[in-house]
Amino acid sequence: MNYPLMNVNRALGPAVLVIFAIALLLSRGRYLDIFFTSHTILLVIPSGLGLIIFILIKNRIKKKIDLLKIQNDVVVIKNGEKLIASVPYKLSIRERGSQSRIDYANEIEALGRVLSRAFPDLLLTIVTQLENRPNTLLIASCEGKSEEQLRRRLKEFGEFLITVKDSIAPDIEMNSMRSSRALVVPLGDGGDAVFLKVYGSVPALPNSRGYSIGFDIELGKANDGYDTPVGLRKEELLRHVAIFGTTGSGKTNTAGLIAAGAAKLGFRTVIVDWHGEYSALLKDAEKWDVKRPLKLKLFQEDDDLEEVVQVLGEALDLTEPQRFLLLTILNLVRKKSRERVFDAVVRAEENSYWIRDVKYALARKLYTISTPKADILFSDGEGVEWRDILKCLKGINVIDLSLVNNLILRKVYVLFLLRFLTEAHLRNWDGKTTIVVLEEAHNYLKEDNPFIERMMSEMRKFNLGICVVSQSPSTIAPCVIKNTNTKLVHALKSNVDKSVVRDSMALDEKFTSALDKLRVGEALLSSPTLPYPVSLRVKKG
Repeated sequence: MNYPLMNVNRALGPAVLVIFAIALLLSRGRYLDIFFTSHTILLVIPSGLGLIIFILIKNRIKKKIDLLKIQNDVVVIKNGEKLIASVPYKLSIRERGSQSRIDYANEIEALGRVLSRAFPDLLLTIVTQLENRPNTLLIASCEGKSEEQLRRRLKEFGEFLITVKDSIAPDIEMNSMRSSRALVVPLGDGGDAVFLKVYGSVPALPNSRGYSIGFDIELGKANDGYDTPVGLRKEELLRHVAIFGTTGSGKTNTAGLIAAGAAKLGFRTVIVDWHGEYSALLKDAEKWDVKRPLKLKLFQEDDDLEEVVQVLGEALDLTEPQRFLLLTILNLVRKKSRERVFDAVVRAEENSYWIRDVKYALARKLYTISTPKADILFSDGEGVEWRDILKCLKGINVIDLSLVNNLILRKVYVLFLLRFLTEAHLRNWDGKTTIVVLEEAHNYLKEDNPFIERMMSEMRKFNLGICVVSQSPSTIAPCVIKNTNTKLVHALKSNVDKSVVRDSMALDEKFTSALDKLRVGEALLSSPTLPYPVSLRVKKG
């Protein structure tokens, strides 16, 4: 098809005739009244004004293109003595039945490099869209004086593309585009760049057939171009879950989905709410807060005192000498209470300056849990013991600690709550699986100790699953990172945090570099049931 551009002066006469002919048609044949019909007046007045304006500016109009020809999907533009020819191709993911990994962006980039080296005289424009199902527009353009030579060169390019594509980009299929339906204008030279590269996109993803098989809790849709549903199986909850991401990246929504899903499966669900966000998400949850607290009894007659010291040592940041002194005193005090233990520490003999320093340093730290301020969370008389904790927590429970100002009290409470749940599942289990969501876990699961290691490594066997939520995976105890087999990672900015996630999930460089580019609600999912990490959009809870 040829499109010659008419000279401006030669176009004026036909334009007037066209306007007059339309006016005659609208007048329905009434030639004598043509200028008095309403239709004609509405048409002629603006048309006349437009014609006058066109005549006034006609001298400023410059001809840019002499000829535009489209033939056999090749666009040829004539500009003076120079011809520009181009041909478009559409590239997209090849349909496959297997779950083989497809790195779409990398294959497109590799194909662009090979083509640019093989045809340095051609301008290659590659525009890739990675939202939903990825696809690419490839335009090859060349300049010259002979149309026949340009067409021959573009034909050679097309034949070469067909030859090398399957070896360089085996997971991408190619289709020529009909230029008569989609006009492609060649882009100008952009300098040294031979093709456009897309930055700031999420990594290309595999063909994800099979993700939706057998999950019990749906999390969202995979960024695979097919919106494949992605979720967790109930057994994965007992192998522990970690949710990481910066503030505002979507961690709370993801944790709420998992908690609600676990409750629907019939699991007892306990959420440690550090900022008071979950009550609004989970309307049916039983809420425990400062107005209606679930008070714990810290010291019990049949306690494993060494484990009590481990938990208090972690919460109060006790040194080894302080822990030893506390263990000695706990063995001496018979009817234990927070006040009696504190008084026993203060009255302990001072055989040396070293003992004196240890004693008063320990007393200062124990003072926090001995004051009336601690009564909001603990009770030596009416507090819940570990053997009764499962009776109090039924269904889905939110323990809101946001109004407890003292962070040390919060840490002591959370760690003793975990200890109570651990003891109950070991020694007094009621037959119901418990899932515990630990918000802001970096505040109290910082370092490895025997209690935390036992909880993370052994309690899955006793139907107690942990879901760790944190904005700083680099400050989480290594045993926690190691024993959370399923990880959901939202956006992370810190290189240290990204390094920890990369090593624990065995991410390649492309996935690692995408961690700080994930948008709100997007996450990478890694679990034992998936052959490789999956990028997904987490649904709203």
